[in-house]
Amino acid sequence: MLDRRQFIVGAGAALVSAGAGCADTCNARSIAPVKMRSNDPQSALVLWYGQTGHTQRLGRLLGKTFETEGLQTTVAPLRDFDLSAAASFDLVVIGSPVHYMDVPPNVVDRLTKLPSLERAPVAAWVTYGNKGSNPINTGWNLVELLTAKGGVPVGMSAFSNMNTFAPVLTGSGAKRTLRFKHLPDAETYERCRQFAHEMLKRVRANQVTAIDHEFDFSGMLTAFKPMWWSKKLIGEHHVDHDVCVKCGACAATCPVGAIDPAELLIDRERCILCCGCINNCPAEAVRMTFMGDTVIGWPTFCRDHHIKVVEPPELS
Repeated sequence: MLDRRQFIVGAGAALVSAGAGCADTCNARSIAPVKMRSNDPQSALVLWYGQTGHTQRLGRLLGKTFETEGLQTTVAPLRDFDLSAAASFDLVVIGSPVHYMDVPPNVVDRLTKLPSLERAPVAAWVTYGNKGSNPINTGWNLVELLTAKGGVPVGMSAFSNMNTFAPVLTGSGAKRTLRFKHLPDAETYERCRQFAHEMLKRVRANQVTAIDHEFDFSGMLTAFKPMWWSKKLIGEHHVDHDVCVKCGACAATCPVGAIDPAELLIDRERCILCCGCINNCPAEAVRMTFMGDTVIGWPTFCRDHHIKVVEPPELS
């Protein structure tokens, strides 16, 4: 049976061969150098979005590394932070997982609410599962959301980890995911620390990073609405009332408010298929099928395969 990636890539290849053109993310872009607001950063803001802990973990490590360089650092979930205060920081860094080969729509919507960053240095990191699909372009797209608000780019990095997209954690998808069960590892965390040091080095030297997208076939597929096609492959997606413990975790973690915590109903039209509900339900009460297979959450997958992610020593 085809998995989600094989289905989407195959469908995209057919459409491309029929004459479809390249999406925007295939085009290299850069910006002219701009004088940063300050080359002596005293504070940093690190915001992240994620559902399984990988993006958050790296955000916390970035914050700890900035602190070793003497910066007052705030690390927080993107959805909870008062964005009106963002412009007061000397460095703003945003992290997100790759979502259907691009920046998640809820992250895009949230960042449009940023105030003018007034030439503050900005950077981004993305996390992606296994070999990934369009991570570099997604990272630069995230940086561009910040430069659109007046930020000056000083870096972008992409980090691989085990795939946490719940619909591919069974069958052949599980086998591929297990090949990456060592990630993130010590090398990942060292790259993250170096990313933090490099950002500060660029800020202090007023070195602006050029935004340069690369060609990635999977990036072309964003033009064909891969999330829409994936949702067509979903059968069941509901909360099992007999198993639910009414903790509200599913509704609290849904980034688009698609779950009614009182009625325990899922608005499948509004859902962006991030699988946060499945990955964060402590009772495993969220039911989903994908291409006929029962979907399990990331914590269940880790438990069944005796996987424990090793934390960097700074966070232990």
